[in-house]
Amino acid sequence: MGPITPELLGGAKYILVVADSNISFSWVRMLKNKGDAKHELEKIISQAETALETQVKNIICNGGKEFVSNFIRDFCDSSGIQLTVTTPYTPQHNGIAKRTKRTLMDKVRTLMIESDIPKELWAELTNTAKLLRVRVSDSGKGPFEKLINRKPNLRGIRRFGC
Repeated sequence: MGPITPELLGGAKYILVVADSNISFSWVRMLKNKGDAKHELEKIISQAETALETQVKNIICNGGKEFVSNFIRDFCDSSGIQLTVTTPYTPQHNGIAKRTKRTLMDKVRTLMIESDIPKELWAELTNTAKLLRVRVSDSGKGPFEKLINRKPNLRGIRRFGC
């Protein structure tokens, strides 16, 4: 997602959001360039496979050049991952990732308005929104609890901006 204006602290202009459809967990990374997505995706897949003790079987992505590069295709082929590229201009084919991004950005806007924090702190707001989303659940186990199979520690959560 991006480019984001104003540029984030640290020079990031893009946000990579990866969503796991089975446990509703998401990973968020701030990127300086779109090309950084391939290396971050590789790291996220490694983290997910370690945490879930299973192999990633399928990646669904839009047709962005950063996702359909030879690097990503070769990585998926060598890892036994099926790469599915959705039809251009059909966000409904990648609904889980799109919904995750929308939910995160709604939380970011709410935090920004509520706390009167400068736009340059989008990265911090996005990480906070993601942390809240995966740790707090309306019912049953939240995504974080599903990932690590224990309840998350919520003691450090405070009202944002204090």
